[in-house]
Amino acid sequence: MDALVWGRKRGGSVPVLRDDAVVASIWPSHLRERAEAEVDARHWSYARRSRALRATLTPEPEPRMVATRPSMMRQAWDIRTDRATYRIEPMGMFQSGYRVLRDGAQVGTSARAGFWSSRPTLEVDSSVSADEQVFLLWVAYIMRRRGGAAASSAGAAS
Repeated sequence: MDALVWGRKRGGSVPVLRDDAVVASIWPSHLRERAEAEVDARHWSYARRSRALRATLTPEPEPRMVATRPSMMRQAWDIRTDRATYRIEPMGMFQSGYRVLRDGAQVGTSARAGFWSSRPTLEVDSSVSADEQVFLLWVAYIMRRRGGAAASSAGAAS
């Protein structure tokens, strides 16, 4: 398994890297949970709508992948695609990593790019399509971003 890495932003674009080679590009929005992505020369639109994160292949009207939280009290996300159902959930109470499950079986993990970094990585089985891998990486990015915002607000409140 080779890891995907959320690269460092350059000119509005975030490269998605595998072994230092760019495999996709993401243009995240600063204000909302939205992004545009280019994966294998296909254009995707990622957006939060009605509490769900959706991936829509341009110019199709309906999303191909949808991520929802099964509970507001848990950090886990359930991701439904055309091919499978995934779940990204914390590995444990005091660990910063996530496990990735496909149809209930673990197929990978998500971690941080480095000790001081909040940029996510994603290492999954090669049977997971590139489109799904990049969307799962974006969901992991949103999870880390939300977790960082919650930690900041909790620290400011004390």
